[in-house]
Amino acid sequence: MRAPARRSPPRSPTPISRPAASPSSSPTRRETVRIREELYRVASRRGQIGVAATSDADRAAGDLAQARAQVAAFEAELQAQRRTILILTNRVVEPTTNIATPASVAAPPPVPATLPSELLERRPDVREAEARLRGAAGRQDLQALEFFPTLTFTPGVGWSKTSQPGFSSETQSWTLGGAITQPILSIPRLMADLKAQNARTEQAVLNYEKVVQTAFGEAEGAIVRLDADRRRVAILIEGEARARRAYEAARIGYDRGLIDLDTTLSTEQSWRLVRAQLTAAQVQAARRAVQAYKAIGGGWSPDRPSTLASAR
Repeated sequence: MRAPARRSPPRSPTPISRPAASPSSSPTRRETVRIREELYRVASRRGQIGVAATSDADRAAGDLAQARAQVAAFEAELQAQRRTILILTNRVVEPTTNIATPASVAAPPPVPATLPSELLERRPDVREAEARLRGAAGRQDLQALEFFPTLTFTPGVGWSKTSQPGFSSETQSWTLGGAITQPILSIPRLMADLKAQNARTEQAVLNYEKVVQTAFGEAEGAIVRLDADRRRVAILIEGEARARRAYEAARIGYDRGLIDLDTTLSTEQSWRLVRAQLTAAQVQAARRAVQAYKAIGGGWSPDRPSTLASAR
């Protein structure tokens, strides 16, 4: 069996953000191709000098072809996503290379120990509930003023001039009238209107309290989940480093004839699994950060990056 010819994996363009990420992202799959190429070269060299079975090279070639096929499928899906973004942004005529993808996922923002409650006032639902409450309270005050007497002033100013040959006269006058009314007969109706407005104001108060409680709950939950995702990413970063060192040791051992190909592939599979979990955790942490921004109504100051547990 002839092994497939080696080729370099496709290079990724300059990075910007993209709408979604898969647990096995493009850098992870390209790294898998690089590792499979390395194992294929070692297996081929060992088979040529007669220290290993030629079936090892064939097996490595099959794994390499499978990894390259996965990269090709991922690149096709990525091209389709780029074209979708160009269509949505009214840039249909531009090539898809104008939208690049990141080579890695950015680290999530540090979690603050405490957040001032004023930040929640930026949330649209809190601002809407507060505006409704202010409006209901204002209408309640206006409804209460209906019971007071109404004083009406009617001022008037007049001026006239008469001119005739040899005679001229001017007349100036002013008047001021006033009236006071008391809605005595309308008191039952006004009492009913005031009672209804009081009920609407109380409903606005309850709605405002509910919205604020929901905002605090969502903000607390988003911060807690983001902090947990940050810890998970840190653990997986350390685990990925250990798995990589284990694979490097296994590869060197296979190159020197100390271990077989099965052990090397098993170690590489473990490393690949940890890499996929790390990428998934980083993507999840990035999404959690967006959820935290949404729950709080915006970002927060990076000058207070303490852990949430220490604040408790």
